[in-house]
Amino acid sequence: MYGYVDSLLTMLAMLLKVAMNRAQVCLISSSKSGERHLYLIKVSRDKISDNDDQETTKKAIFLVLTSVLTKEDWWNLLLKAIYALCDLTRYKEAELLVDSSLEYYSFYDDRQKRKELEYFGLSAAVLDKNFRKAYNYIRIMVMEHVSKPQLWNIFNQITMHSQDVRHHRFCLRLLLKNPDNHALCVLNGHNAFVSGCFKHALGQYVQAFRTNPDEPLYSLCIGLIFIHMASQKYVLKRHALIIQGFSFLQRYLSLRGSCQESYYNLGRALHQLGLVHLAIHYYKKALELPPLVLEVLCVEQHLIRI
Repeated sequence: MYGYVDSLLTMLAMLLKVAMNRAQVCLISSSKSGERHLYLIKVSRDKISDNDDQETTKKAIFLVLTSVLTKEDWWNLLLKAIYALCDLTRYKEAELLVDSSLEYYSFYDDRQKRKELEYFGLSAAVLDKNFRKAYNYIRIMVMEHVSKPQLWNIFNQITMHSQDVRHHRFCLRLLLKNPDNHALCVLNGHNAFVSGCFKHALGQYVQAFRTNPDEPLYSLCIGLIFIHMASQKYVLKRHALIIQGFSFLQRYLSLRGSCQESYYNLGRALHQLGLVHLAIHYYKKALELPPLVLEVLCVEQHLIRI
């Protein structure tokens, strides 16, 4: 398998020579796996040789190589190389190969190929757990397809793992352009909740609740917002907030049904308010029920396909 990848990388390095320089990617030979093979690495700008005749060289290389293999043949070789690198769990190199290919004008100018490369880059970045880079890909995708729920699911997973808050302002700006987008409404509610802006979060959750009142998540979020507001040191009408909070939590319990999750959340809300004796009652009810068994697709086994 390693020899097969070496052959693919050697051929692609000839085609993408100038593009790899622009992407600051270099193909090296190393024996780090015990045998000598080819690897893609990121290098600094000062180690890239500058050549004023790069444009002429690029055209000459393109003419020679495309006379041997067609553009589609080179594209198929690129896809095989990306798949092979991922099969060997060399996700970082798959990212670098995508970066280089996006710098290659013949692929970049083809909109369909460019979009496919961006999806490959996103998949490789997620598999490599490079969530900051994955965010740069998914950010553009959700702007272009704001109504696609699959992209918002991936966006949420990436921002959750990146531990970064730069997406907060992005979501707010995008909501101004798409005020009726349900996913943006909920995400902005979550962002405001985490930031401690409870009133803003409450407004976003209520908007989502009005759109889909039978979704248990929104009743849970609204109930928790009221509980958090009631837990603050200086607050007016604390008892009214607690009553409203538990009315929504009871609605959540009826919608979600009797399970470990619902009883634990109710017990945790009571625990937060200091009502430990009541919290223990719901904790015990949660322990009496069996846990839910979910089938989870391991992201490390498959590339994300959309």
